[in-house]
Amino acid sequence: MSLPTYYVYEDSETWRKTNKDLTEQLNKIYCGFLPKQSLGNYCFYPQWDKPNNTNETKPAWRILPDGSCVQRWYWCARDHKNKHADCKMIGNGRCATKVTCRLVWSDKNKVWVLADMPDKTNIND
Repeated sequence: MSLPTYYVYEDSETWRKTNKDLTEQLNKIYCGFLPKQSLGNYCFYPQWDKPNNTNETKPAWRILPDGSCVQRWYWCARDHKNKHADCKMIGNGRCATKVTCRLVWSDKNKVWVLADMPDKTNIND
């Protein structure tokens, strides 16, 4: 997968775009290197240029203020089967399992956004 072109982060209720130097540092973190400087209290979300194929998806992850890179996920509800592993029962024959979030290109916003999360449920971890 290609490295992000830039990252976005929220500062004082405004979404900002990283400059070239910060983008390079964040890409090094994504590749497994430790941060060279403090990242403040910001979470950074990766962005790429507009794809040639607008049906393309990318895994959703972020870089936390401590410099760790984490996958974004949600709980998905489904009908329970005995073969399911690592699910949590939520009642009425339904269970929830962790599913990774995906990013899709938004022509309206001209950025990568979270894809719809079908059957999303909120349960305590």
